[in-house]
Amino acid sequence: NHGRVRLGEGTYAGNLVVGGNHCLVEGAGRGKTIIEGSLSLSGNHNKVRGVSVRGPSRISGNHNDASGAELAPPIELSGNHNRN
Repeated sequence: NHGRVRLGEGTYAGNLVVGGNHCLVEGAGRGKTIIEGSLSLSGNHNKVRGVSVRGPSRISGNHNDASGAELAPPIELSGNHNRN
């Protein structure tokens, strides 16, 4: 909870999983930090920005924000007040 992770420029193999509350994952920018896997964003008030995700994304929980990330389809949204 209340964590911050910065990802440098590059390609990361595997899935990005963000849970808990009030966490931030920040990359070097769309097209600069690439996740070759899926995104799972759950919990409450979490943010993912500055990354490109090549696999499917699932955003659940409440008040989670991935609008600062580039997400490939499909994108599954559930919960309340989530943004992609």
